[in-house]
Amino acid sequence: MTHPFTIACIEGWYDVTHEVEADDPPLTFTRPDGVGAFQFSTALYRGGLVPGASAAVLLSMLREFASARGLGEPTDIVTEDSDLRLAAASFHWQDDFVRVWCLSDGSSFAQVTYTCAWGEQAAELPDCEQMLRTLRFTDETHAA
Repeated sequence: MTHPFTIACIEGWYDVTHEVEADDPPLTFTRPDGVGAFQFSTALYRGGLVPGASAAVLLSMLREFASARGLGEPTDIVTEDSDLRLAAASFHWQDDFVRVWCLSDGSSFAQVTYTCAWGEQAAELPDCEQMLRTLRFTDETHAA
């Protein structure tokens, strides 16, 4: 399967999307000896008015996502307005740790989540942070 973006995957992380029980599962990475799942969903720019979303808009989208899923109040909020705009926040949801990132290059969007048991996040979260910052959209209809 091809994806509309590239990402520099750290050694030891593997695509396990085929193992996710869903009709249309998101791209999912895990480590065989790991504790969590790192998942990607995308929305690609196809034409028309370029969205040009700022980090503030991405944070609003992230808050709406969290609210719709009952994730509770966000912590560790980060926003960045650079070539790859980003908004991120963490949640303590039930017995889990959930980190959500909304990213955009100004045209296309990615929503990325990392989920693991609460208290286990230090083992893999730094890898996830490093990998997602290498995300680049590659779709040929993509606007520059």
